[in-house]
Amino acid sequence: MVRVKAVDSAGAESPWAAIVFFVADSNGGGGMTLTGPDSVIMENGIEGATITEYTFTVPPVSGHSGSDFGRVRGYNKLTGQWDQLDYGTTSNGITFTRTLGAGVYTQLEFYYYTNHSCMYNKSNITYSVTYHFE
Repeated sequence: MVRVKAVDSAGAESPWAAIVFFVADSNGGGGMTLTGPDSVIMENGIEGATITEYTFTVPPVSGHSGSDFGRVRGYNKLTGQWDQLDYGTTSNGITFTRTLGAGVYTQLEFYYYTNHSCMYNKSNITYSVTYHFE
């Protein structure tokens, strides 16, 4: 996680922001790979902050063509409900990128489904999240 704020020449400061990166290397080590039909990553948030942006990527695997889908759900602190923020079907890999308003979402659930084992232990899942501190 990287936490930052901007300060201009007059000393005015921006609110704190943070970015969380989750990245695996191209050789399949050091991060999460698909190991079965259902893959979930939970981003549990940071105390005192809300999520303002995310990117979630499941890269394609050569030779795969399936009935896959991905989704991103966010915990809405105002309603106490999990909202579906992104959903898409694909034959091979997916990427979602979204900007969110500050003050609403505190947690994210990233999900990917694939019906073919040829993606297992090959497709490295990556995500990044930007936080706004209240």
